[in-house]
Amino acid sequence: MAGQSVFEVIEGYYLALILDAFLRTGILDRLRDEITTGEAAVLLDEDEAVARALLEFAAESSDIVERAPAGTYRLRARYRSWSSLPFHLHKLVGAYGRLLAQLGATASAPQVPATTSRLAQAYAGLHQEGATLVGVLLRGSDVRSLLDIGCGPGRLLVELAGRDEAFRGWGIDTDPSMCSFATERIRSAGLDGRVSICQHPFEDVESLQMSGLDDVAAIHAGNVLNAFFWPSSARAVDVVSGLTRRFPGRRLFVSDYYGQLTHRRRIGVEYRQTLLQDVAQAVSHQGIPPRDRDAWLSIYQDAGAVLQDVVEGSEAGIRWFLHTVRLGFPAAGV
Repeated sequence: MAGQSVFEVIEGYYLALILDAFLRTGILDRLRDEITTGEAAVLLDEDEAVARALLEFAAESSDIVERAPAGTYRLRARYRSWSSLPFHLHKLVGAYGRLLAQLGATASAPQVPATTSRLAQAYAGLHQEGATLVGVLLRGSDVRSLLDIGCGPGRLLVELAGRDEAFRGWGIDTDPSMCSFATERIRSAGLDGRVSICQHPFEDVESLQMSGLDDVAAIHAGNVLNAFFWPSSARAVDVVSGLTRRFPGRRLFVSDYYGQLTHRRRIGVEYRQTLLQDVAQAVSHQGIPPRDRDAWLSIYQDAGAVLQDVVEGSEAGIRWFLHTVRLGFPAAGV
């Protein structure tokens, strides 16, 4: 048997959990005929957009579920009459799979502190040395002071401050563990006199108070706006509008990715990592971000901002971008 890549392994894990949920909620039985996204949403007790994302993921990632001509979903012919399908899911995923998921849960070995989120662990464990593409582009744009929204463990701020003694930086994140990692990293680098970190909600930047912040020249939102597309893109517009009111006329650098799931009928295998990220976005009620530049452009326009420059690329199955946006000037009294 040929070995699977890490993303194929994760894709299989996600798919097993989704099919188990379909089994437990009665969706799998309904798929022997056909089911709509609305009907699946009722059975899942979820939003219809989430149900659609899960059904699309199952159709894209397996030979078990397919899209029917009427826009509904069903099991492929070979599985409709296979009575052992529920048995294998109950046994191998529901029963034994649950035991595998609990491995190490009660181990006596040193544990990561309970206050440390798994997401913070993931980002803190990344290789943090060397220049980032975003950092190179920001330095090329002569950014000497920056508010990094969604700063994570502080890599970008440390990079910029470490290469420019005049640089001043501020970072915010909603995760207290991320803020702790970032603060310690900044302190270890001897940059705590020029870089500050604060825990603060992204959608309420208007109320953010940090010493010297009013003089900031630019803002960076790295993989932040993609969290504001559920239940609609109006939330993303609100976030950018809030930035416009708080920092009128400043440059906003948005580094993010183009979503695929539910936006395209067929998704190439080269975008497997995007597929995994998209389904995670859906089930976590962040929503799946727009599929292309034009759709993102409408977000900025609705917020009174102007898209000035675009850098795009594809790496490790993700179509990423860096948008340079000029925040507008709100009308008097707004």
